Amino acid sequence: MRIYSVFFQDDLREESADEDDLQTVFLAENKVEVYKKWLNCVKWSLMIIEDPVQFWTQFTKITQKCDEEAEIDKLGLITLKNKDEDKIAILPRNNDEKHTFITLGIGRDITGEQRWKRKMGKLGKEVDFYGADPMTEVNEDLYPQIGKYFPFAVAKNPGYATASVLKNRQYVNQSVVHVDINYFIEKLLRIDKIDNLWMDAEGAEYDLFEIFEKNGSFAKKGIEVCQINIEVHLSETGPNHLNYERFMKFVKMLIREEQFAVFRTEEVIHMRMYMFNFASSFCRHKY
Repeated sequence: MRIYSVFFQDDLREESADEDDLQTVFLAENKVEVYKKWLNCVKWSLMIIEDPVQFWTQFTKITQKCDEEAEIDKLGLITLKNKDEDKIAILPRNNDEKHTFITLGIGRDITGEQRWKRKMGKLGKEVDFYGADPMTEVNEDLYPQIGKYFPFAVAKNPGYATASVLKNRQYVNQSVVHVDINYFIEKLLRIDKIDNLWMDAEGAEYDLFEIFEKNGSFAKKGIEVCQINIEVHLSETGPNHLNYERFMKFVKMLIREEQFAVFRTEEVIHMRMYMFNFASSFCRHKY
């Protein structure tokens, strides 16, 4: 009886959360104005920092302050809880076309994806899910419950290389097959619009930063991505590691090119953040 009561209470909480989240589609706030306020804040706060280590350590504090000043809650941000982290998203306001969702690095957990599918279903919208992870254990049975599973890693370049993967509840270095992300999107999935991209690439994300550049490979191929949840991994080799500088250059590029906003950052050794594409007319119209 107690177990049943717990599940019943969980169901009630989920239903209540859905009701609150679905109301966000009726927000009439000018979302571009919210972005402009945020952009102005980070320009004055982040662009002046030149030391890569200081940039990393101050990043979350500064961006959270800018989130507050810009009142980003007016965007209709919702939280999708995975087992050990929160993902952020905006529900679509317009467009009845299918919704495309890509998970790079499933990590034996589709809780957040399932919550998104349920909320979208209540809006009468379909979602096409595509998930890639080189570790087939659990993932090959789990992800097909919602979409199509691909048993390989997605990276900047194709090949066979060492990657950090989850095995027996711990991360180990293992040789895995890498598929070029542009080939994956363009040739295997045959899509040019990505509504949600969740990326946990265990370090491979650094080479993938270029897909978010104004003249990057995605832009050249006409591929648009609207919402991104990304985890940027910090090497444990010391404070002078190159990744601090690569991260700083990436964020400053985003600010300078005025395409993607970076909201709801969280530092948990690594850096988690949510990005939205304000430069895309497709994304602005849909969300």
